[in-house]
Amino acid sequence: MADAFSPPKLFVSYAWENREHRLWVKEIAVRLRLDGVEVLLDQWELAPGDELTAFMEKAVRDSDAVLVVCTPVYKAKADTRAGGVGYEGSVMTAELATGAPRRKFIPVLRRGEWKDSAPSWLLGSVYVDLRATGLELEEAYSDLLNTLHGRREAAPPVGSPPFPMSQPSEDLFEESDTRSTGTPDPPEEYPFILVRMLRTVAYDPETIELARGWLLRSDPETPSWSHVWNALIHVSPGDHEILELGRHWLLQTEPGNPAWTYVWNALMEVVPNDPELQELGRRWLLRG
Repeated sequence: MADAFSPPKLFVSYAWENREHRLWVKEIAVRLRLDGVEVLLDQWELAPGDELTAFMEKAVRDSDAVLVVCTPVYKAKADTRAGGVGYEGSVMTAELATGAPRRKFIPVLRRGEWKDSAPSWLLGSVYVDLRATGLELEEAYSDLLNTLHGRREAAPPVGSPPFPMSQPSEDLFEESDTRSTGTPDPPEEYPFILVRMLRTVAYDPETIELARGWLLRSDPETPSWSHVWNALIHVSPGDHEILELGRHWLLQTEPGNPAWTYVWNALMEVVPNDPELQELGRRWLLRG
């Protein structure tokens, strides 16, 4: 019997700078909870009469990770140790000083430039950029979610050389070219170039055909497959074959996949009255 799923516990540290920012933080927290993360948010956890500092200390200490929402206001308060943000900053740096792993504190950039928004103690850290919209935001959110669930892509194992080390490599390339009868695999960066071209270049039939060909011959379980499909359906929404590829991907993919809702939403924009898609959306809402 498989082990029961234990959701990672995440505390969100942010500045109460305005209502719009508080709502954005709550929306991210809701989405993370729906995607299997136990989020601790002061807006849900605290009631009048509770001791704020005790809550902060326990939340930082007991959580598996802390999401630090960086903005210029957050930086100003953290660096001057002002208010609740300043106190949380003291607690977090104390945790680091007493042996907590640096990866426990995950910075996300919500507003401004990194140097103007990150507290001094986080400036040298890798961060997740959540300022974007559309596909770029979905990619950043997937990166955050995979980090929290401990399923970031790992390097493949190192294999043996495919040829005798004494044989000159240029000769091997020449032999390979004469023996090859198929189309060589595109480089790893190929799908990302396709997405960028589809999103930024005016309607280009040649790029569309390249993207279509890549989708048809690539494994749909490849993480970049849904990204290329999404970019292609937005420039060629009337393409029945591409629509069916997306529908098939939805049916074969677990709704827990971070890209599932993005593919479903793109299909619904093109065929909003499709009963099968409506039923899939209904099942997604009821899956919990």
